Amino acid sequence: MTTGTPSGVIAPRRIDLTETGPGASLALTPPQIATLTAAAHLVRVESGGAPGRWRLSARQRVGAVRLGSGEGAVELRIRPKVAVDRLMYLLGFGSEPRPWQAETLPAEVSHDLVPAFAEVFAQVVSRVLGAGVLHGYREREDELNVVRGRIRVREQMRRGFGAPIPLAVAYDDFSPDIPENRILLAAIRALTALPGVRRRTARNLHHQAARLSGVAALRPGPLPAWTRSRLNERYAPALRLAETVLGGSGAEHGFGNRDRDGDGTGNPRAGARELPGLVVDMARVFEDFLSVALGSGLAAHGLRCAGQEPHHRLDEAGRVRIRPDLVVRGRDGIRCVVDAKYKDLKGGLPPTTDLYQMVSYCTALGVERAHLVYAGGAGQTDTHSVRGAPISVHVHVLDPSGSVTDLENRVRALADAVAG
Repeated sequence: MTTGTPSGVIAPRRIDLTETGPGASLALTPPQIATLTAAAHLVRVESGGAPGRWRLSARQRVGAVRLGSGEGAVELRIRPKVAVDRLMYLLGFGSEPRPWQAETLPAEVSHDLVPAFAEVFAQVVSRVLGAGVLHGYREREDELNVVRGRIRVREQMRRGFGAPIPLAVAYDDFSPDIPENRILLAAIRALTALPGVRRRTARNLHHQAARLSGVAALRPGPLPAWTRSRLNERYAPALRLAETVLGGSGAEHGFGNRDRDGDGTGNPRAGARELPGLVVDMARVFEDFLSVALGSGLAAHGLRCAGQEPHHRLDEAGRVRIRPDLVVRGRDGIRCVVDAKYKDLKGGLPPTTDLYQMVSYCTALGVERAHLVYAGGAGQTDTHSVRGAPISVHVHVLDPSGSVTDLENRVRALADAVAG
């Protein structure tokens, strides 16, 4: 049962889960069950076999988030199966490899994702903004007593009624109020609102926010677009992490601008109303890591890979879209297709549905080799040749746990196997 705080506010029920395993059996109230059931993208809710008891298990997402309100308020914390410092390495590698990936986390935050993420983000932003705040030109419209830029004649005639001042003008303003800085500022504010962030880290984040004076807050909706260039190259590591905080790179932030009920409105279900939190989609992280790491390894073989290409079709009419995780190309065209599976390869054999999927990809793309890459399991590299067709599906295990050196060696071995 939740208890009232001295101020009369009902404290959220804290629930701790691990990313893998059988889950946890808990006694929950109907309002809490309603909140958790509506958050089906985060947690699976099943009957616990006894009145009032329920079994909760995570759905390939880790982190901490507050859900619901009142008697249904829940603070959900999901611990990743890999060490937090390894998860930070994967997040950085899948976004943009930089030296900060190897930095040692303080001992007091090394076992908790939220404070660890905040610490790394604060270090990266401090380094980026310490070299100077990026400025850019933004078109502005204003009413001034002097001419600046060009006069908006139509607006001047409509609103000025012939009066000489103020003048309706449009001009380019060299300002820090650009999409890159807006994204950083929004992520800084989001992280400082999360529970568990160290005071020292929060002070650092507040200091970085002060450097972004003159930058406007983000409006609700999609994140503003930014294009990587020579000018903003040094911002890239911080922006990738910021997008992770705000929900654009494999994580979900709970500030009410994501479509949870699938109706296209962008409104979450009422019972799943999310408050401040950081939830990382591990399947997306694994796929991003595999894309960058494998792409680098294949480049040594004269091959390149592209991820999530939207133009592939399964049928002749072009009505059934397929999106392989990775398509590997050489000079003579597509060589093979690769699919990342963030799950354990149980029993040494992949699920039949996974094999069907890869055979379909090979048939549609006109290739003979496909590679399934699993994030764990006791199985080793194996090959399944399809009867009656010149198609072979190669199965690999790329466990992200262990040392960084071991992981890099596994990636190189996988690149050699994919290169064939």
